Amino acid sequence: MNSVDYLLKPIKSEELEQAILKFSNRTKTEVAKYLSGLAHLVPEQRYKNKLLVPIKDKLLPVDLQSVSFFYTTEKATRIYQKQVNRIHIPKHWNR
Repeated sequence: MNSVDYLLKPIKSEELEQAILKFSNRTKTEVAKYLSGLAHLVPEQRYKNKLLVPIKDKLLPVDLQSVSFFYTTEKATRIYQKQVNRIHIPKHWNR
């Protein structure tokens, strides 16, 4: 079962009633199977696990799992890592 019915705008009340009746005639097993299939249509969210940080003339990959917090001022951004490391990023790097 891929869909219950296909309705086009403007939706006619008779067609909507037929679609609702068609859906209500489905068994609980059919509905559960249909609804469980919908979860597979949603793409899995992926988050980046590294950040490339410009240091002088190089890009330093920083593992985001090791970051405790970021601290930003008008002059720079600092990355504080769980292992007591600190990375200083001057503001001018992104210009």
